[in-house]
Amino acid sequence: MKRLGYWFSEKKTKKLNLPEHELDFRAAGIELVQLDVNRPLDEQGPFDAILHKLADLQAHADAGYVTAQQQLANVKDYINSHPECIVIDPLPSMVNLLDRYNQYKMVQESSLFQQDSDVFMPTFVELTSSDLDTNRRKLAEAQVTYPIVCKPSIAHGSKLSHKMAIVFTEAGLSDLMFPCVAQSFINHNALLFKIYAVGDKYYIAERPSLKNFYAGDHQTIFFDTHNVSKRGCSHYLTILDKADMEQSPLKPDKEKLCDLGRKIRQVFDHDLFGVDVIMDSSTQRYAIIDINSFPGYDEVDDFPSVLLQYLTMRLDAKPASITPDTNGDQRLTGNLDCDSSSRKRLKPNLEAKTEPSERVNGEDTLNHIKTFESINGIHPFSSSLFRGKESSVCSNRQLSDEFNRHTNGHH
Repeated sequence: MKRLGYWFSEKKTKKLNLPEHELDFRAAGIELVQLDVNRPLDEQGPFDAILHKLADLQAHADAGYVTAQQQLANVKDYINSHPECIVIDPLPSMVNLLDRYNQYKMVQESSLFQQDSDVFMPTFVELTSSDLDTNRRKLAEAQVTYPIVCKPSIAHGSKLSHKMAIVFTEAGLSDLMFPCVAQSFINHNALLFKIYAVGDKYYIAERPSLKNFYAGDHQTIFFDTHNVSKRGCSHYLTILDKADMEQSPLKPDKEKLCDLGRKIRQVFDHDLFGVDVIMDSSTQRYAIIDINSFPGYDEVDDFPSVLLQYLTMRLDAKPASITPDTNGDQRLTGNLDCDSSSRKRLKPNLEAKTEPSERVNGEDTLNHIKTFESINGIHPFSSSLFRGKESSVCSNRQLSDEFNRHTNGHH
């Protein structure tokens, strides 16, 4: 019997509800053990593998929360002293997805995409100052064009990561809080494609998204993705204007999307992730707009069984050569190094401070393709990290309460 330790936030723990599938796991030879990160893991082990979404905990540790730092240290200490333990996914690869600017830059600079004219990353730049002249210069240098989508630099670990804005003019830049990533908005006929990866299997879900927008003297649009992008909901921002309805519907190549997922897996050394992709309504090219570690897999039928199949394969496979680094992180030998600068920068993001940093952007088998029916939801262009009527920047107390909700009751 193999022992699988797991840790998720309270919300994700309830959603996955792995104990409900305990008999299925035991039948496959896997014992489930929920980790108590408040205690050394050696007292709870040994573990053949650790399954986690430690992104929230990492973000709070980087923000200076001592409890989160100790909890994370307990996990890292075990990983460091037990290199034979499989970690899904490696902590350095998770950290690379915590910062939006970092993940966009890694995709942009990857040789896997530079020669693929069908796939691109919309132009982007990180804005760290409220100075209009500075931001105007940086947007021009990065060739970011209006309208622009402004997203918090932090991609996981805080409610702030879901609060975004669409800015139409230079005047709208004064509505923003910093740091944030500004990205050219690509018209895509209100249609988004979500790639869910589980190892070398890729599942494609089609979702409604934001309607087409055009540059003009319009007020900044603020919204929160958690309020408008859930399944079953509808929103006026997802309804195409009459003129845009006359355009031909976008029909993606499902194999192309799966191949894109395979490439992202190689870039980030990640097995459990989601990619948000849209198709440019003018050129039909595929634009990558977000990457998430261990997403909700809402549209994947019977996800616990899919996950179990993947975990069984990983536990039965011969372990790879693993090297612990000096921080207790585990990475596969030869894989991408962890960008420590992205972790340092999460503190001002979480606390909504304005400490500036100057950065300007410069073979698996595709053996499972599944198409899903369209569901109500919306591409994550939302906000209230920003000023405005719907704005609500988290206070330190709110962040503390959020952290406590994440860490309590996981023993």
